[in-house]
Amino acid sequence: MSSFRSRKIRARDPLNTLYIVCEGKKTEPLYFENYRTRVNNVKIRTVTCSSKDAIGIVDFAIRKIERGDFSIEGKDEVICVFDCDENEDVDLVKAFKNARENKIKMCLSNPFFELWFLLHYEYADQSFTKEKLESRLEKHIPNYVKNKDYYGELLPMMDNAIKNAGELNEYHSSNSTSLESVKSNPSTQVHDVIALIRGFNSQK
Repeated sequence: MSSFRSRKIRARDPLNTLYIVCEGKKTEPLYFENYRTRVNNVKIRTVTCSSKDAIGIVDFAIRKIERGDFSIEGKDEVICVFDCDENEDVDLVKAFKNARENKIKMCLSNPFFELWFLLHYEYADQSFTKEKLESRLEKHIPNYVKNKDYYGELLPMMDNAIKNAGELNEYHSSNSTSLESVKSNPSTQVHDVIALIRGFNSQK
């Protein structure tokens, strides 16, 4: 009779890693840190970047790859999450081009990441300033503050946010508006990050 120690135990394949580069130090990392759980079939690593412009954020990710801090071997992925903010079209075009050339995915929120939060509650396709977006969001989340984790509160409505974000993409497409331009206000690609994570999970 063979002993327990003599049995061959198949080692679990190492998980792939999703590196999420965030321009913000509060809102975005707080949100995505919630995906660092054993339930997911992918390791989530959030990294903050001091650059605010799209080109600088992508350059930061490229340097991380070149130094070996990020691995993009196999099915590992690097994605830059950033706001449109004060970027101009010329900046976005160059940043997206550099990202594609280095196998980096992009997640642009226009004008700000908080649009993703709002889409959990309602669909909106009128352009926003920072003030108007925060005012609209506070109708659903009173006394909203950037350094608080709202993931748990938003989770039950995530499918609604995904649907609304997708419809916004279709809205801009029907108007021949590039999602890689400042004219795509409002739009967000956070749902693409969620889809990426869910895609890893479907491989279990």
